[in-house]
Amino acid sequence: MLWSAILTGLAAFVSVTNAVTVFTAPAFYKKPGVSYARAIVLDDGTFLVTSENYAGEPPYMSIFASTNGGRDWQERSRVEDTTPDKWGLRYHPTLIQIPVALGPYPAGSIVFSGTAVPTDGSRTKLHVFVSKDKAKSGTWEYVSTIAEGGVAQEQNTASPVWHPFFFFYNGKLLCYFSDSRDPAHGSKIVFSDTGDLKSWSDPVRQVAYDDKELRPTIATVTQIGDKPGTNGGPSINQYLMTYEYGGARETPFAVYYKISEDPRNFDPAPGTVLRGPKGEVPSGAPYAAFVGGGVSPTDGTIIISSSNEYDLYVNRKADASGPWETLYSEAPKAYARCVVPLNAEQILVVGAGPLDPGNFGELNSIIANVVDLKPKTPGGKTKSVKRWIA
Repeated sequence: MLWSAILTGLAAFVSVTNAVTVFTAPAFYKKPGVSYARAIVLDDGTFLVTSENYAGEPPYMSIFASTNGGRDWQERSRVEDTTPDKWGLRYHPTLIQIPVALGPYPAGSIVFSGTAVPTDGSRTKLHVFVSKDKAKSGTWEYVSTIAEGGVAQEQNTASPVWHPFFFFYNGKLLCYFSDSRDPAHGSKIVFSDTGDLKSWSDPVRQVAYDDKELRPTIATVTQIGDKPGTNGGPSINQYLMTYEYGGARETPFAVYYKISEDPRNFDPAPGTVLRGPKGEVPSGAPYAAFVGGGVSPTDGTIIISSSNEYDLYVNRKADASGPWETLYSEAPKAYARCVVPLNAEQILVVGAGPLDPGNFGELNSIIANVVDLKPKTPGGKTKSVKRWIA
């Protein structure tokens, strides 16, 4: 299904290229204050941003909204752990607006997931909440739990489930997540899917390595340009997954990616390290997005952000066959930044500061930046973006 998502009001955001503060953690917050920001643009033009929130126990996730193209932000609602556990939503939020109805939840509903963890960190669960009313206050409903795991620690003796990421495909919602419950692997990336938001499939392996010291985590997925069909046949959709590769030989937590014709079958695809124009390898919490060329899905730009670099990495070939370039960005480093296409020439980059800012003596802020993908011609108009969702 082709889902054209740009919104008429975004042209006004073209000039807002400097940093806009969405939220600053107040003094009573625990460090790092906020972290791991995620953003989406709704079908009515509203921008939504969420992040980890260290206001106290039990933790919750705030949803911030902008209805004027990112200039001004207000807290719209809070997603709280209303399950019987009431552990609190501690880590790794993710959001999506579903394009079709799933079970009793209509098209346009907002689906949220995050990692619920009790105060002692002994267990992990991926809970799902839904708002049928644009994420407004009082509309979040707990609907299901995707997976349950062990202690929230990054080590091979632990068995957490975390880092959920949503992607809609073929009438179902997929949730990719990091899964350390298999004793044969330190960590692997899997997905579960649902057609009604109530029940989720058994996890399906997508990235794993035999050496338990190697830990792929933090997956994101985007549809990229189509692959031309053979012998004049129809083109074939392609999908790109990024992940953080703990233990990679190039550098710790190197950014890797895979490309597949089916977003449910990344496992056999080879993992490729992302190398910049000088041979450098970015690292940490990558996030991928794709901006179509406005004419055909075979044209476009792939954008990848990482947590340890200011600049973004772009590939001007929609199938990632071109060289990776660096794209200047004033968006601060953050664990973890996300990238949202706005139109054919601009993207929104949102981050919530470093993972541990203790050395700097400051609490984090959520910062939104607009980054130009290519120079604008004088008097030129911003084109609409097309996002391809199968």
